[in-house]
Amino acid sequence: MVPQLAVRRLELLKELVPGLSRVLVLSVLADPIARIQVKAMEAAAGPLHVALQIHDIRTADDIPTAFAEAHRAHAEGVVVTEESMFAVHRARLTELAAQNRMPAVYPFPLPVTDAGGLMAYTVKASELYRNAACMSTAS
Repeated sequence: MVPQLAVRRLELLKELVPGLSRVLVLSVLADPIARIQVKAMEAAAGPLHVALQIHDIRTADDIPTAFAEAHRAHAEGVVVTEESMFAVHRARLTELAAQNRMPAVYPFPLPVTDAGGLMAYTVKASELYRNAACMSTAS
């Protein structure tokens, strides 16, 4: 499910900014789930006519550098993969996105609800648990 959500975030960003052609992807590639998300977005980028600028974030200090490089490369938006580092550093992420005038789609609601970010797209965990419980009782 996570790769499909990452692709959907990219698609939503493209819908939000129709002329979008370059996207900064922030990811912690040491996390195996991150690589799956990035691979799925790479496959979707061609049909969307979007070039991805993928940045491997290893520490919080890498985040401003990624935004600076993306700004110089004329990236027009940001997609964040689903790692906890980005929830922890949500205020810095949303601040840098705003400073660089780059709309961003986040995998967690906290960057939006707590830090003034633009958009989050995720699943509602309580619905997953409720549906799983319903399926297990139906078996």
